[in-house]
Amino acid sequence: MYYVFEGSKNGARYLVKRVAATYDLKPGPGLLYLDPHGEQQPALWAQYKARMDAAGFSPQDQDAIVAAAQQTFDLVAEVDDQVQAASTAAE
Repeated sequence: MYYVFEGSKNGARYLVKRVAATYDLKPGPGLLYLDPHGEQQPALWAQYKARMDAAGFSPQDQDAIVAAAQQTFDLVAEVDDQVQAASTAAE
């Protein structure tokens, strides 16, 4: 699950630029949700990947990790669908 949420911050670094431009936001608290690590993101992601590579997970552990990541993606998509449906219904 951590992989999914921390990994999403890589993509959010690109989104934050568009959000900032669209809403004329300056760097600061309004953008921290999308980019909480700022310029440290690439280094933190590299450290995370190195720790995962060094952990020596068994094939069974790897399967469980992948299954948890897939489930997390599915659940996030489900929540997104529910938010979209509620937003559309409110219009």
